[in-house]
Amino acid sequence: TGNNTVVTFRRIIFKNGFLEGTGAGSAIRAGGQVIIENCTFLNNQGESGTAVFLSPDADNSRINNCIFKGNKGIYAGEDDWVEGAAIDVHAGHVNITNSIFENNQALDTGGAINFAIQSVGSQLINCNFTNNTAPTGGAIKILNTDILIRNCKFINNKVNGSGGAVYIRNSKVKLENSIFTSNSANTNGGAIYNDLYNTSTTGYLNISSSNFKDNN
Repeated sequence: TGNNTVVTFRRIIFKNGFLEGTGAGSAIRAGGQVIIENCTFLNNQGESGTAVFLSPDADNSRINNCIFKGNKGIYAGEDDWVEGAAIDVHAGHVNITNSIFENNQALDTGGAINFAIQSVGSQLINCNFTNNTAPTGGAIKILNTDILIRNCKFINNKVNGSGGAVYIRNSKVKLENSIFTSNSANTNGGAIYNDLYNTSTTGYLNISSSNFKDNN
């Protein structure tokens, strides 16, 4: 998609897409606002955001009632880095709602979703994350931004490093009414790792009405 466009994807199955080493978004690469509804993304492979890559020009995009299973961001490009195996968000005010993320894998960080610095004002609501993996941020990586996470479930997500379910760095995050069960990290934060790397920032993690069980 390009600038100044709004493209809608509805009731489409994206399966076994492949893009090696040069650019993100094996299934959808959005250069403008997109609306993605009732779509399924299965076993796509590539760099970052193998199912959906949202560029900085894709502000106000919406992803609703979608399924992301078995997507693998395992082919590093020129920057030798992979983030967000299913969705890589570099746009602001993105809403991801009522969606399922299972068995996704990222080479570096954000087994299911990466929220980058441009993703200010984004929301993640009523989503389930199960069995996603990455070295850090088994389900989600959040970097230098502010987002709301509400009514989400994180179950059995795993990392070798920190942040079994969620890895946060220098961000403002509100986490409400969510469940974290049996997530694990080999280093720090079996459920969540909040890394205030730059102590001069005003980042915070505000958790309310949430349940944590058997994370390690």
